[in-house]
Amino acid sequence: MPALRRFLPLILLLAALVAIWWSGTAGQISWAGLARNQTRLAAWVAWHPLLAGATYVGLYVVSTALSLPQAVLLTIAGGLLFGAVTGAALAVLGATAGATVLFLAAR
Repeated sequence: MPALRRFLPLILLLAALVAIWWSGTAGQISWAGLARNQTRLAAWVAWHPLLAGATYVGLYVVSTALSLPQAVLLTIAGGLLFGAVTGAALAVLGATAGATVLFLAAR
């Protein structure tokens, strides 16, 4: 039982990676998707700024923790949707939290 508890964070990260890959969600985050939905996303951010910021940071945490290659796209999207300073701050927050999650899972 202690061995299972020790590997539980790693098992959860792997399960999340498989679920995201299997669902096709990672493939939907693309440059074309960002260009296609930029107006709709910007309107949603304008209507729900706190929820949008929290959602963005959450997506960035998951992307970083699972080492998905979409982190670059998410960084650019943050700048487009929230502005350069706020988008950069949210990206740094999400990247730091995601790296911390990955570090704790690997530890």
